[in-house]
Amino acid sequence: INLLTFYQLIVYNIEKKTLIPNRNEVSYIDIRSSRADVENFLSKVRFLLQNTSKFILIKKRFTEKSNPKYTTETYMLELEYDNQDVINEICSLSLLHYTTTIFDDKGRDTKPLFVFIKEIQKRQVYIKLRLKETNNDENVVCISFHFAEHEINTFPYT
Repeated sequence: INLLTFYQLIVYNIEKKTLIPNRNEVSYIDIRSSRADVENFLSKVRFLLQNTSKFILIKKRFTEKSNPKYTTETYMLELEYDNQDVINEICSLSLLHYTTTIFDDKGRDTKPLFVFIKEIQKRQVYIKLRLKETNNDENVVCISFHFAEHEINTFPYT
């Protein structure tokens, strides 16, 4: 990750006139990571997922704002997927599936979220991943793994 990315995040927060964002309002920026950054991220993910205990799958609860059709849990039930199936799909991701990188101010984790779209059973699946360090141990966190709400055609490295 280069310094410009962090600079952009600081500028974004300064423009909002806050360095500590309002917790009721999540701010984020999208950037395009370099080919090398995406490939390094995917290599690290594959390496970590050789040990399935390094995998954390977030299953968000339904809220009034969310559409239950676009949740990880619904997707997994519909396709009869378990965690290992999700891990297998993540390990098969390539640079061609990459769409964007997101920096958000949600929580305390400053590591970027890498977003991928993969066609599975003739439908686009939205996959959002982050590396998370806990107690000097790094894990792969899958924040989203569900049908894409809208068709996505932005793939910078295709």
